[in-house]
Order: sequence, then structure tokens, then C-alpha cells
Amino acid sequence: MPGSIPGAPRNRRLRYLVATRMKRPLILAGVAIFALIAGATSMYLLQRERRYAWISVVSDGGGFGMNSEALNGDIPWPDTTKPSGRVKFLNRDKGEQLGYVLKLPIKANPVSALPAKYRKTTKDANGLEFGPPDQVLYEGHFQFTLKDGDGFVLLKMDGPVEHLSAAAENSVQGTTDQTVPDSVIKRTKEVDVGFLVTSCNPCQAQWRGSRKQSKAAFQSAGSLFAFRTKPSMQGGSISSYSGSWR
Repeated sequence: MPGSIPGAPRNRRLRYLVATRMKRPLILAGVAIFALIAGATSMYLLQRERRYAWISVVSDGGGFGMNSEALNGDIPWPDTTKPSGRVKFLNRDKGEQLGYVLKLPIKANPVSALPAKYRKTTKDANGLEFGPPDQVLYEGHFQFTLKDGDGFVLLKMDGPVEHLSAAAENSVQGTTDQTVPDSVIKRTKEVDVGFLVTSCNPCQAQWRGSRKQSKAAFQSAGSLFAFRTKPSMQGGSISSYSGSWR
């Protein structure tokens, strides 16, 4: 063509090919970096989901026990099932703690069926008379055993004080005060749970009363036998002791 530079189209094609070849490594590097970031993010989210996922509890033993002070030959051993529910690790200000939602049904153990010494009433300084509860009450705490995938114990820890009642489902929700190390959380695959009774009412009151300390045993924070109703996770309610009879 008149006025055209010989070889110009060919030079443009060469420059295009050279530029394309130079950009290709940059494109490939960008794709690789994006894939790496996306993979790392997905792995982090997956590990986080697993870390804070619910874990169904198990109970290798009976799931219910009493210490020596709570044992009393006159009061029947409570008829219970194993604790059921689930736990999860919670990220709190003080560190990682174990949260739990559990249920420990206890069949009826009426105080009216116990010997007369457990059905006595007592009076306070103002002359107000108080009687024992309708059902035996149990004070204690849940015990948690964290295990790895092979069943080896990683950590044992106790929950806060709980108050359970006979003739109730005893649905509870709480958080352990003790924190859990990160190394334990990563390896925990199974959580065994049981409930340890440390005292009961009226058995503990009678035990203390035999040592002429019945007033102190029945009295807590200036009130005697205070009861409250907790909402049940099953939509109903349960009665439990709100003070302490220790």
C-alpha cells in the first residue's frame, strides 16, 4: 500500500506475541496466589468449624456417683440413667472454656417415704417453721474427661456446682470455669461425663444434725430451703434447690 511501512504488520504481530508470553507467567502466578489464599481460607474455616462444633457426650461408667459425705444407708440410691447431651469449646475472654448442655433424669425419691427423722421440721430465730423438700435433692458437679481419638485421657475437669432433684429431667446448661489448652482442644475427639454428688437434702442435714449442727446445715445465706423453678430444655420446668445445704 502507498505510504505504508514495509514489514509493519509483522512487527506488530511479533510485539503481540512477545507481550503475551511475558504476561503469561504473571497470570499463572496470580492464579496460583489466589488458589493458595482460597485454599488456606477454606482450611481455616473448616478447622474453625470443627474446633467449635458440638461433641456428643458419652459415659463409660454409670454416669452418677456420690462421695463419702453424701452416702447414707437410710436413703435409697437414686435411680438414674446416664447423662446425655453435648459439649463444645467456647472462645471467652479468659481463654477457651468448655460449654455444656446436659440432661440427667432422676426417678422419684420422695422424702415422705424416708424414715421419720428426715421428715422433721425446723424453726428459725423468728419462729418460722420449715419442712424438708418433697423429693430428695442432690448437690454436686459434672466431671468431664477429654480423650483423643485412641481413647487416651488428655484432661480431666470439673464443672460448677449444680443442684439436681429426684423426679425431674434435670436439664442444665453451663460453662466450666477452667480453661482448656489449645493443644488439648485440637486432639479432643471424645468427652466422657459423669455427675458426682457431694451432698444431698435432707440426708446431709440429718448427718450434720446428728452433730448438733442442724441449724447451720439447713440455713444458707439467711434463708432456709429456698426453691426455684428452672425452664426445661424440653419445654416444661423442673424444681431445684437454689441455695446450699452444706
